[in-house]
Amino acid sequence: MEKRLLIFLVLFSTIFCLGQNKFEYKNLDLGFGGFSVKLKNSNSNNESGGMTFYLNNEFKINKNLLSVDLLIGGGVGSGYVSIGGDYDFYRLNFLYGREFKIVNWLVLEPNLGLGYYHQNSEIYFANEKIKKSIINFPIKVSLIILPNKKVGIGVCANYDMNQLNNTFSGNIFLRINLNK
Repeated sequence: MEKRLLIFLVLFSTIFCLGQNKFEYKNLDLGFGGFSVKLKNSNSNNESGGMTFYLNNEFKINKNLLSVDLLIGGGVGSGYVSIGGDYDFYRLNFLYGREFKIVNWLVLEPNLGLGYYHQNSEIYFANEKIKKSIINFPIKVSLIILPNKKVGIGVCANYDMNQLNNTFSGNIFLRINLNK
């Protein structure tokens, strides 16, 4: 609980301080994809994977991008995970990035940030249950095709580094520009 409060206060203070500049709501991204995770905090030494749901809100302050990014992931079906168990997680990240236009209709957005990572896992053969939360250090790179000013289609690669499990996810998303 204290970690969540600290993250919220840091985000609120940052937005308040930077709000003195030209601040605009940029877009909303909705998507889905998959994830892969190596379970390093488990007695087993195996990998897991599954499906993800992706939601991203992005704001622009001058040339800087700030985003609030939510990713929810879990194994598909009972026992789908290669280790004979279930794994699910969610993470909430606050990211800073920049926008690079490759051509008028193609944009690259690299982002770094700080976040909150929570996992639930159950490994059947080891009779092991893990439910933990920790601070997360995310890296995200998005490539977006913008055929017009209102909507776009993109792909993003996310890598979450933390002491629990480093997670890689890839997502396809629909971008909706709300300020145009």
